[in-house]
Amino acid sequence: MSNTLSVILGSLMALGLAMPAAAAAAPTELFPNADFETPLDGLPAGVTYETEKKNHFIRITANPAAMVMLYKEVNVSGLKLVQIAYRERHHGVVAGAQSWNSAVVMIDFKDADHKSVPGATPPPHFSGTSDDWNDQCTAVAVPDGATYLAVMPTMFNAAAGTFDIDDLHITAVDTTQKH
Repeated sequence: MSNTLSVILGSLMALGLAMPAAAAAAPTELFPNADFETPLDGLPAGVTYETEKKNHFIRITANPAAMVMLYKEVNVSGLKLVQIAYRERHHGVVAGAQSWNSAVVMIDFKDADHKSVPGATPPPHFSGTSDDWNDQCTAVAVPDGATYLAVMPTMFNAAAGTFDIDDLHITAVDTTQKH
């Protein structure tokens, strides 16, 4: 190998921009059917399975008198960090009686008895209209004592609107790798 190429590769590896194939392991997906390409059974009222241009996703429609939610729980036992990534779009979301009554992706850590464990980060709220799909991603530290993570795309008593969710990936983040 030429001296120049060796210096370039060494610099890239030092910056973490080039990694040996063995070190680039795929992240551990915790949520099966994250792309919603297989229909989900038992959807609650106000949550529908939609298809658009051969893409499948979940639509949550506002009900001002109720919280409309898709509840998914994954095991996070033994993990230190998880990444939650999804695509969302929202149309005509109008806040309900409270300003925080909107479209939201809530998270809640739970212990082995399914009781809440403090440590969840404040969720992002969506209102108004965004007709384009938007990528959302956050890394969340798993608090001590947490066994489960509940992820809940929700229309939280919004007065009106729809909230679309797709590609909801919940992955374990390897905190042992040095970057």
